[in-house]
Order: sequence, then C-alpha cells, then structure tokens
Amino acid sequence: MTAAEDSVHMDDPDGSRLGLLSAGELFKRYATDPLRLLTIVLSTVVLGYGARVDNHSPFTVPFLENLVGSSFTGIEVLVALIFLLETLRRLVRRDFWLNRSPVTRPMIWVGIVLGVSPFLRMIFEENRLRIPLEIIETPGVVLAFFLWLYVYRREDIQLMLWLVLIAGLFKSIEGVAIFLSVGLGWGLLTGWRDAMLMAVVLLAIFFSFAITPGGSKAYQNVRRFAFWLLPVAMFTYIGSTRRSFVLGAGAAIVVLVFFFRQNERRRLLVMALPLVGVLGIAATALIGSNQFVDRLGVIGDPTSEGSASYRLIEIYNISNMIAERPIFGWPMGVSWRNYTLLEVENVSPVIPHNTYLYITWRGGFLGLAIWIWVLIAMLRMHFRTIRAARTPYERFLAFWLTAATISVIVAGFTMNVGSDRLKWFYPFFMVMTSYLPGAWPARRVKALRARTALAE
Repeated sequence: MTAAEDSVHMDDPDGSRLGLLSAGELFKRYATDPLRLLTIVLSTVVLGYGARVDNHSPFTVPFLENLVGSSFTGIEVLVALIFLLETLRRLVRRDFWLNRSPVTRPMIWVGIVLGVSPFLRMIFEENRLRIPLEIIETPGVVLAFFLWLYVYRREDIQLMLWLVLIAGLFKSIEGVAIFLSVGLGWGLLTGWRDAMLMAVVLLAIFFSFAITPGGSKAYQNVRRFAFWLLPVAMFTYIGSTRRSFVLGAGAAIVVLVFFFRQNERRRLLVMALPLVGVLGIAATALIGSNQFVDRLGVIGDPTSEGSASYRLIEIYNISNMIAERPIFGWPMGVSWRNYTLLEVENVSPVIPHNTYLYITWRGGFLGLAIWIWVLIAMLRMHFRTIRAARTPYERFLAFWLTAATISVIVAGFTMNVGSDRLKWFYPFFMVMTSYLPGAWPARRVKALRARTALAE
C-alpha cells in the first residue's frame, strides 16, 4: 500500500472502521517482531514510569531519574532509543511510510514559534550558546507528537489504548505502595503526568459504564479491566490531591454528558456517578485525611494557601513582562521578575504553573494564537470522531479521547503542558485521536482520494 493509499484508508470517516483483535491476535501481531515489541515496552515505560522524587516511591529506578539538571532524565534517553529502534526496524523492513494528522501543521508551527524562535532569540540576546532547561519542555510536546506519529499506525490504536491502561495500573499500584511505605505526604502522586494518567483512567471507567459493548469481546475486555482497576485507581487518584485534573475531568464530564444518548446518560447518572461518589468517599476515609477536600476548597479562596497564592503572584509578575513584549514574547532562559513589594521565593523561575501564561511569555500573543489553533483543531477533530463513531468501541474511544483534551485545556490554567512527564503523555492521545474514523474533514478525504486516483 502506498503512503497516499494508506492515508485515504486511515482518514476515511465512513468507510473503514477500526478492526478489533482478540488478545491472542494482538499477541501474534507484535510478539513476532522483536524490535517492535521492545519499542512497545519502552513506550509503556515512558507513558507510566516516574513519581516525583519527594514522593519516595519504592518503584524508583536511579537510571531513569535526573541526569542533567531537573529536565533531562533517563526517560529522554528512552525516547531517543524508541526513535532509533523504530528507524532501524524500518530500514530492515524497508518500511518508509509517514503518517499525517489533522494537527500536523499547527504542531509544526508550535515547534517554530514556541521552540526554535525563543531559543534563537536567547542566543542572539545573550551572545553565547547554552542549553536552557526549557529546551525539552514545550518543544518536547512537539517532539513527542511526531515521535508517536512515527512509531504507531492506525491499526495500533487498540494497542495504544492498552498501553495507557497498563500504565494506569502501574501508577495506581505505585500510589498504594507509596501510601504503605511513607504515608500520604502532600499527595501520593504529585506530577502532572500522573494526575492526567489517573484522571483518564477514571474517565475510561466512567465512560465505559455509559457505553455498553454490544457484543464486542475486545471492548468487553477493556471494560472488565477498567472495572477491576476502579477501586485502586480511585484510591490513588483521591490520595494524589491534584486539583488541576480534578477540575479538568469534571469539566469534561459536564461537557460531554450532553452528547450522550438518552440511555447512556441515564446509565451515567444512575450508575456511574453514585458508584464513583461512594468509592471516592471510601478512598478518602481509608486514607484518613481531608486533604483532598481541603485542597479543592482553596479554589474559592486562593490566598488561603501558599501554593495557590504563589500562582497568583506568578501570574501578576509574568503578565507585567508580557506587557513589555506582547507580540513575540521573551526568549528562553529568562526568569520572571518580581514586580510586587513582597519577598517571593522564585521556585519556578522559567516554567510557570500555567500553560497559556507560559506560551504567551515565550511566544507572545502570536504563540498563544498558535496554541489556541492547536486546541481548536483538536476539538474539531474530536467532535468529528464522535459524530462518525458507529460501534460502541469507537464511541468509547471518541468520548474518552475528547475528555482527555478537555481535561488538558481546563487544567492548563494551573499547570504547564510541557512540564513534568506530561509532555510525553498528552501527545500520545493526540495521535490516537488522529486515527479514529472521522478524524479528517470529509473534504480532506476527497482530496486524498483524488490524488491517489491521479497517482494510479
């Protein structure tokens, strides 16, 4: 199959449907390709490994922790290894296909305006070459997007779902292990990737209540796994006390419930919400702390907690800097200045706790416009996939992946999408969404078919 033919096959919203394989068929597909299997294992590690050092996880592997500063870790080594292994595999098999996504173009512009431009401006203004900590933050989001687009195809989407669920299982168990080892601390898992991972696992369980399998054994297996995972996932989620993705996941449910069918909405309200609520209360009681409730209560009065107050000061100071350079922003490596009369410890000098603030700071309003372009393109793609979904499995994936993006959009006001290990995680969902039926606009599919016909 040619690249053009493969694109038409992938992008056809009304023709080809997602093929579901049994566990045995999945095993046969990947187990006979050692390089591919190693790439899959490493991908799972990148998606799920790593708690913050101050969480004292018993599952910490020294090699995968910080190597240079606080940004470059063993995970970045694994990312490079995944790329090299996939490239070697392609050379051996003479497999030179290239995937495309509806958000490929805006992601390229994100790389240029929020990666290349602020880095070059830093070199010119400082008149020297250095590697700032930010070099793999927002640029890392772009790198991860094209890495996953390079490594995984449309027919791998079932595998990609299982990789996320397996990472969620590992992370849920890790939260329990941390609790049994050192107690609650200020949260079992405090990384933003961890927060999103636990949120999307619970969203998967939540939506699988609403969308019944309709005889699909493959989807039944996903639902069964999700249901068994629910108690331990809820325990770790509550114990992590991450407000960003509590709000994000809640907003996703509120928005998407209006797109469900009447019987699906009824199952959500009658079964899912009460069960999740009861398990949430049970997890809070088992942990023996009101920390989760207390941290949510701070949302109404941010000045009552140091972390929230720091974010407000951060917003004020960086907003003043943005006002000085509103169009193209400030170069990489510049720390924010204190415009207040308070003595403030600058604990995050170059990566603020706000995606939109950071993007505007480094790329100006031009960079913010491009990031909004990405988010709008993602949302349009999501709602096309919801309309195009025909089978229960496709509906589940469409709703679940849409919820992931809505969660990131909302959480972006209190966290940075390029920080922590979230930069490797969320682009995985962007690529998965690109492979769903309906991802491409109908006019794009027709254009691809026309080019294929001319090529023939």
